Amino acid sequence: MLIRRSAFDKTGLFNTAYHTGDFIDWFIRAKEAGLQYAMLPNTVTLRRLHRAGLASQVQYHKEFAHILKAALDRRTVY
Repeated sequence: MLIRRSAFDKTGLFNTAYHTGDFIDWFIRAKEAGLQYAMLPNTVTLRRLHRAGLASQVQYHKEFAHILKAALDRRTVY
C-alpha cells in the first residue's frame, strides 16, 4: 500500500482504537473524501493464514460491523 501524505492530510490518520480494522476505516473515509485510488493488476505479495490467526477473525468482524455503522452514521439522510 502506498499512500501520499496529502491523502492523510485530507482524511486523517489511521484510527488506532481499531486493532484489525484500522485500514478499512481509513479507506472508507478516503472514499468519502473523494480520494482516487488504483489497484495493481498483479499480485505483489502473498501472506499465509494459519489456524492461530483465525481467533482474531472474531475481533475483526466485530470491528468491521462497528466501522460500517460509523460510516453509515456519517451519511446525511434526506
